[in-house]
Amino acid sequence: LSSYQGLTMVNVLKPHKSTEPEYFIPEGSQIIESPDDDFDSAILSILQAAVPGGFQTNTALLPLDPRINNINVIELIINMHKNVLLYKHGILRDPASRRIDIWWKGEENGNLMALLSYIINRSDRREGKPVKRIRLIRKLFKEEEREKAENDLQRLLYNARLTGEVLVLDEDDKPIHKNIEEESSDAILIMMGMPGEKSGKVVRLFSLNTLFFTKELEKFRNLPPTLFVKAYRTMELFE
Repeated sequence: LSSYQGLTMVNVLKPHKSTEPEYFIPEGSQIIESPDDDFDSAILSILQAAVPGGFQTNTALLPLDPRINNINVIELIINMHKNVLLYKHGILRDPASRRIDIWWKGEENGNLMALLSYIINRSDRREGKPVKRIRLIRKLFKEEEREKAENDLQRLLYNARLTGEVLVLDEDDKPIHKNIEEESSDAILIMMGMPGEKSGKVVRLFSLNTLFFTKELEKFRNLPPTLFVKAYRTMELFE
């Protein structure tokens, strides 16, 4: 996500009493032993630590892991004015597919998802890899106009400097996770907004309920790799 675009710090958290397993550690990353296996505190401490050169981290990428209190950590990160990306591993049903599906619901998370797709494709292009296909998908709500929705998505692609497809789905009685299963089961990556509700007019005021959050994420268990995105503010694509 940060190739040629910024600075990334990769930290691998290790339980205090476990022996170090044999797995690939990215070059430049570090293993951090978590005291008392308190991963929540370790994550928050890392995000608040000083970064060389005076840089400030603006985004945290976390795995969907039962050892992390997702609700507590995500809300605290948002209050620190940082974006949160929660990654759920999944099985690729079509390994040859190079399509990223972005499920659009609004600018708050949608602009950030579009920007991430742009960065991924720019990195692929720099490394001589085939760029990934981008598809913006939006499900119409009651009384929404199809033509306006399609025009809005095309404008987003243009503003995000992306070449991609637009798919607008008619309103139906299916829950959104069923629509995603039907349309995106062959994608290599799905991006969608993180389940939750705004608790105020400010984007960063984001309320998470543990039971609701857990039940919502469970609905997406059988999907390909999925990135749940929560932007702490609406990102302008021309910044």
